[in-house]
Amino acid sequence: MSEIDEFFEKFFRLRRKINEIFEDLETLIWFEKPMHDVLERCLEPLTEIIETEREIIIRMDLPYVRNKENIDINIVNDVLTVTAEMEREIDMSKTLSLCKGLYFNRFKKTIRLPPDIDPSKIKARFRNGILEIIIPKKVRRYRIRIE
Repeated sequence: MSEIDEFFEKFFRLRRKINEIFEDLETLIWFEKPMHDVLERCLEPLTEIIETEREIIIRMDLPYVRNKENIDINIVNDVLTVTAEMEREIDMSKTLSLCKGLYFNRFKKTIRLPPDIDPSKIKARFRNGILEIIIPKKVRRYRIRIE
């Protein structure tokens, strides 16, 4: 392995370690992050993320979203953003007396993805208020056939 390869290998190892540290930190302070944005009138949907060797599976609960045309999924610089328009607004003044005139009309969720995903092969489906996104990881092993 050349010196430059060794340097980049160490650099990428350090980057992965830093990402792991930040992910652990996010896990520790999740309860301090609000699950809504009053200015944008959006809620953060309940989300389940499962990571396997081959893929990442993301499931989001999107009540009041009736069809897939109301959902937008984008990836920019390893950040997945899902926004979904609700069929009707959720009025918080009915639940909390201090929140007069506070309503939400969409969902929004951003998730940082690892760099080893294959965006061209992402699949998504929406059924019964649940959005499922399947993100394949890039193949890191190659078999070379000898001729």
